[in-house]
Amino acid sequence: MPVPPATSEPSQRPRTLAFVLIPEFSLVTFACAIEAFRMANDRSDGPLFTWKLLGIQKKEVQANCGLRFTADDVIGTEDHWDIVFIVSSLTSVNFDDPKLSAWLRRMARDGVAIAPLGAATVLAARLGLLDDHQCVTHWRLYGDFLERFPRVHLGRGLYCVDRKRLTCAGGFAAMDLGLTIVSSIVDAPLAAELAEISMISRIRGPTENQRMSIQWRYGVNDKRIALAIELMEKYIEEPLTLGDIAERTGVSIRQMERLFERYLGKSPQRHYVETRLHHGHQLLTDTNESILTVALKCGFSDAAHFTRQFKALFASTPAATRTLWRARFTLPFHEDDPDI
Repeated sequence: MPVPPATSEPSQRPRTLAFVLIPEFSLVTFACAIEAFRMANDRSDGPLFTWKLLGIQKKEVQANCGLRFTADDVIGTEDHWDIVFIVSSLTSVNFDDPKLSAWLRRMARDGVAIAPLGAATVLAARLGLLDDHQCVTHWRLYGDFLERFPRVHLGRGLYCVDRKRLTCAGGFAAMDLGLTIVSSIVDAPLAAELAEISMISRIRGPTENQRMSIQWRYGVNDKRIALAIELMEKYIEEPLTLGDIAERTGVSIRQMERLFERYLGKSPQRHYVETRLHHGHQLLTDTNESILTVALKCGFSDAAHFTRQFKALFASTPAATRTLWRARFTLPFHEDDPDI
């Protein structure tokens, strides 16, 4: 999986990287993305990479943790890049800016490799930059992404390099992508050493699963209950009956009930309902789907039934939850801000 080559200068020159910081960007994604290149420079005779942090309308950019960063420059001032990384977050997934859109399209036309990380894949897909390309995104964005961007070939791995489009799921997967890029231009032992310095046991492969295993998430060792939970998470919109789950798991309904009570302290019926409601909470906060559409996508026959169950679990209605979440993550910028 080679890094996209430099477009004109000799291959031995340092690769030039731009990190575009979207307001409310993920600090962990940014730190993981840049660290592989910093370590590669430290362990090499000469710099393998140079980079700059770019703002969009002004140099100061706030991360989603509240820390403020002063970028080196703003987009459009310097355009000689090998790779342009776009760093966003789930809280700024719908960020839109005409200047950024025009600049990214121009970079793509000029043959620059575009690397949207995590939720930034939504921005790139909206601009058509991922059409007819393989890519990955954060697992919480899968459903909406598939519906909105049918021309993008979405995978479910950690990262993906398809021609001059580099994507990753965000978070620590940005380190895997960065180390993969580094390993394409340095000896394998050095790449392995960089991973070990970072306390990473290995550079993960691009198609590895983003989510923790059910055994780790729920602290269960019994493969039967793990399979039952996996089926519940897979069949959200069209729920299976407990009889179907028991049959596919190889146990009786009564055995399954005992397993759930033993490991999770609740009935399988209750766990299944809560799984669907947590998915509904995700859709409410991550998409603009109507409450009725969310209810149907979570296997409820109507919005009223969904609302009653949702309020019983979260002590808040779906509408109130969405309003509170949006107010909590309102981006700190406005198009008419005179300082921008």
